[in-house]
Amino acid sequence: MVGKTNVAGARLRAVIAVTYPEGSVCTCSNGTKTLKSRDTSGKALFNVSTGTWTVTATDGNKTKDATVDITTEGQSESVTLKYELVLYDAGDQYTAVTGGWSSSHAGYDSAASGGSTSFNTSSMTLNVGYHKDACLSTANTINTSGYSTINFTISQFSDPNSYGDSYVGLTTNRSAVPSYVAKKSAATGTISVSISNAQGSYYAAVSGTGSQTFTITKVWLA
Repeated sequence: MVGKTNVAGARLRAVIAVTYPEGSVCTCSNGTKTLKSRDTSGKALFNVSTGTWTVTATDGNKTKDATVDITTEGQSESVTLKYELVLYDAGDQYTAVTGGWSSSHAGYDSAASGGSTSFNTSSMTLNVGYHKDACLSTANTINTSGYSTINFTISQFSDPNSYGDSYVGLTTNRSAVPSYVAKKSAATGTISVSISNAQGSYYAAVSGTGSQTFTITKVWLA
């Protein structure tokens, strides 16, 4: 493996191989001993003893860490560190990554009435029309490789008719009724959706059925 080796003792006991964001500083610590990568190339090898080690990448105010348990001599572990990828935050749609956010609406009977989407300086809101389906999603697919969760902060969620068909997560399409590969039911607060089994390129989305309202303040991968 290309990278630098940092020795935590007189002989090799175990190895932690770390891939981290290029340009960052990478460290590996067991609480009493701290090892530091010799460069900021994005790859490092740490020779360590048995015990619990924390590997950390830092670049300015960005940081990411992971814990590795070394139980036997000769053990080899690989860790990939990525900083959170923000897809929306307080009015910023992060268009360079997302392509912007937009909605799709569809009615499913003659009584269907319109829904709407609004954007302001602190949030974005999806209103699902009566007897309608709607989805608010990124215009671009997002590469989720190396991330473990997608997170949504919803400051307000209402479902007056208690349809219950409301989700946040990752989808394969941008239709009013999206096909989710990872999802959780919508609710007020921060919702974290596991995407360990959804590694690839997908749309981030919020969707609902019938008279629901979502106000979203932040979406990010971690």
